Amino acid sequence: MRMDDLETKKLRDSLVEYEGYLREMRQVTLKNVETLDAIQRYTDKSAAGMQKLAEQSLDGIQKVTAESAGGLRRIIETGTSNLSRMTDAGEENLNRTAQECMIRLKGSAEAALSQIAAAQEKNLETAAAVEKIERAILEHMESVKDLMKQSDDFTHRENVKVYRNVQAVVVDEVKKQTEAMAAQKDELAAQNETLQKQNKGLKPLMIVTLLAAATNIALLVCQIAGVF
Repeated sequence: MRMDDLETKKLRDSLVEYEGYLREMRQVTLKNVETLDAIQRYTDKSAAGMQKLAEQSLDGIQKVTAESAGGLRRIIETGTSNLSRMTDAGEENLNRTAQECMIRLKGSAEAALSQIAAAQEKNLETAAAVEKIERAILEHMESVKDLMKQSDDFTHRENVKVYRNVQAVVVDEVKKQTEAMAAQKDELAAQNETLQKQNKGLKPLMIVTLLAAATNIALLVCQIAGVF
């Protein structure tokens, strides 16, 4: 097998291997796109769930506040009723009842504030978790984008490399063919020149031969005609 055939076969094998790499890169790119779609769907779903949770937490806070306010009103009404009934019981009983009412009011208010603070803290934790998830998703998306860009750059470099290799092989082959044609042209020119020189030497001999043949034919005709 000639060197040209070996180079052509090697180039063909390289192109087949390169096409295999391109197919694998396209499959990886498609998987990355599917991953981005799944992440986007998960982000939308998570955002909707977090919004629903925040709304439920806000409703819970409002409910606790309303219940606390109702409890406070009931306690105040109870205290007022007790104060009205105990007016005749003396100043000491009145002060004790008022103090008990204040203690109950304070305890109820502190319990309500604790529940509100706990709900707010839970909302803050939920918001922090959502923000952390969003940052992680954005970082992953940036990583995927960088990977896809690197894949595109690699594909471009490989395409340029293959093009240059093919171009070099084609140019080299054209050069070889041109040199071969030039050599054949010189060889044909030399052969033509040799034939022309040979023809110049044979021309007088051919003339003498033709004259001798014509003379023989003339003598034969004369003999047949009875001239001799």
